[in-house]
Amino acid sequence: SAYGAGIGGGSGNGASTTELGGEIIITGGTITATAGQNSAAIGSGHYAHCGSITISGGKITATLSSSTYGAAIGTGNYGRADASGSAGSIRIDNGDIYAYGGALGGAGIGGGQYSGTVNITINGGKVEATGRRAAGIGGGKGNTNCGTIVITGGLVLADTYYSGYNDIGCGDLTGTGTINISGDSALFLDDNLSSTVVTTTHEHLTDEVFVANGSYSTAYGYTLPSYWTGQAYVWTPIKVVPTPTPTPTPTP
Repeated sequence: SAYGAGIGGGSGNGASTTELGGEIIITGGTITATAGQNSAAIGSGHYAHCGSITISGGKITATLSSSTYGAAIGTGNYGRADASGSAGSIRIDNGDIYAYGGALGGAGIGGGQYSGTVNITINGGKVEATGRRAAGIGGGKGNTNCGTIVITGGLVLADTYYSGYNDIGCGDLTGTGTINISGDSALFLDDNLSSTVVTTTHEHLTDEVFVANGSYSTAYGYTLPSYWTGQAYVWTPIKVVPTPTPTPTPTP
């Protein structure tokens, strides 16, 4: 259907903020999902709230085609927000996740075109997300408030396919929002474009150049997607160098 998600809800009425999405829980297995023009592959349909999406394991591939507006995982086109301003929530605790958003304004993980704020938490796993005319992780096209995206663990790779959008954060570069990074997570950005990063545990490294050339390459010891080329931009845990113990001065 052009208006219902591949896995999840159907179309909303476009006006109500009381018709909230249900709950999607994925704990394992191999799942491949796609959807039609206005919907998410996993999440909600057109004009709908995506409810609560939790992924704790499995190999998940969620992709949308060239003429679509939805997020791969999250809301469809014009995802509706509830009374608090949230269009739904996504929590990833583990798994191998690949999310490729709709080419006309969908995030890889987060919101479809002109959607409300989707609350996103990543606690572990390997997460690879590409937005098209949208953030890789965060807001869809036209989104100006992505709220707070929380990353506490896992390897996270975020990319936007077109210029003028964030790799992670709000769909629009001028939007407001924060990315809170902690724990043992590593966050790679293909273009080094993001909303405000808040962290006391990670450092921002931007000096390692790599070339993929159609095959997987590594930077800072991590394997990167074959379609990334250029310079690696990464937030990794600060390496604490122990203070040397001074050698006692011999007593005369």
